[in-house]
Amino acid sequence: MKERKLKIWNGRTNDCKGHLYVAAYSQKDCVDIANAAYRKLKGWEDRPDIAPYALNEIRNYWSPDCWGTPMDGIAPERGVWMVEDGGKVPRRIL
Repeated sequence: MKERKLKIWNGRTNDCKGHLYVAAYSQKDCVDIANAAYRKLKGWEDRPDIAPYALNEIRNYWSPDCWGTPMDGIAPERGVWMVEDGGKVPRRIL
């Protein structure tokens, strides 16, 4: 079986108070795990209907193929990391 290749993105948080770094298998996967991370941060993990991120945002406002300087030394693996405004160290959300 062929191993799936991870793709990387970075972009603003939904409230524009931080930055997300996402490694996922596709744009749809990126949207899905970014939304899951948002729900986890807000304590709404049982609410799959809450989905502030959409494909349009990922395609038009996020940077593809860019892991970002704060992620230096962190190997891409499927998940979501966040750096809050003023912070320098990314923390893994999902």
